Amino acid sequence: FGIVIIMSCILAFMALKGFESLIAGQKQMYEKDLMGISYLRQMNRDTNGIGRAVNRYVLAVGAGDDAGAKSALAGVDGAKKSQQDLFEKSSPTIIRPDVKAEFEAIKPKMLFYYQLVDKVISQTKPNDSTFAAYKLIASDEYQNAAKDLLTSIRVLSDKKAEFAEKNLHEAEKAAEDLKQLIFGIIAG
Repeated sequence: FGIVIIMSCILAFMALKGFESLIAGQKQMYEKDLMGISYLRQMNRDTNGIGRAVNRYVLAVGAGDDAGAKSALAGVDGAKKSQQDLFEKSSPTIIRPDVKAEFEAIKPKMLFYYQLVDKVISQTKPNDSTFAAYKLIASDEYQNAAKDLLTSIRVLSDKKAEFAEKNLHEAEKAAEDLKQLIFGIIAG
C-alpha cells in the first residue's frame, strides 16, 4: 500500500510540473500575441505617418522647398518599408484561421493605399499648382482607402488582444482547477 501512495505522489508531482510547463507555454503564446498586437498598432502609426509625409511633400513642393520635399519623400518611403516589414513580422503571430483571413485581407488594402499615395506624389509638380494633388488627397477614394486600412488594422489588433487575454486566463484557470483536483485526489 505504501508503494501505491509513493507512486501516486510521484505521478502527482509529475502532473504538477506538466501543468507548470503548460502555463509557461501559454504565457509564451500570450507574449507572442502581444508582439503581434504591437506590430499591428505600429502599422497603424505608419499609415498615419505616410499620410502626414505625403501632406508635407505636397506643401514643400508648393513652397519650392526641395530639401523639405526630399525629406518628406524619404518619410513616405521609410514608413512604407516599416509597414511592410511589420506586416511580415506580424504574420507568424496570427494563428487562428478566421483572424489569419482578416490579416491577409490587409495586404491588398495597403498596396491600394500605396498606389494612391504614389499617384498624389506623381501629380505634385514643382512650380505648378498643387491643386491636383490636394484634390486627390481630399477625394473619397483616398480618404476611404486610408480609413479602411486604419480600421482593418485596428479591428484586427483589438480582436487579437481580446483573444490573447481570454486564452491566457482560460489556461490559467484550467491549470489551477486541475491542480486542485490532483491535490484533492492525493489528500482524499
